[in-house]
Amino acid sequence: MTIKPTRVFLKQANKLLKRNPSLRELYKRLFDKLSSDPFDPILHTHALVGDLNGKYACSLTYDLSGV
Repeated sequence: MTIKPTRVFLKQANKLLKRNPSLRELYKRLFDKLSSDPFDPILHTHALVGDLNGKYACSLTYDLSGV
C-alpha cells in the first residue's frame, strides 16, 4: 500500500515533531506498519462516516489519529 500524505498533513506533522522529537521514531514505525498492513490491530484502523465516508482513520498515539 502506498501512503500519500497531503501537504497540510506534512506541515502539521513537521510542526508536531519539532515540538515532540521523541515521536519521530514512533511515526516512522507506525507508517511502516501502515504501509505493510493497514488493518493491523495495533493501528486501531476504523472506517469513517459522514463527509469522510469511504476513508479510514488509525491511531498514532493515544491522543493522535491519522485519516
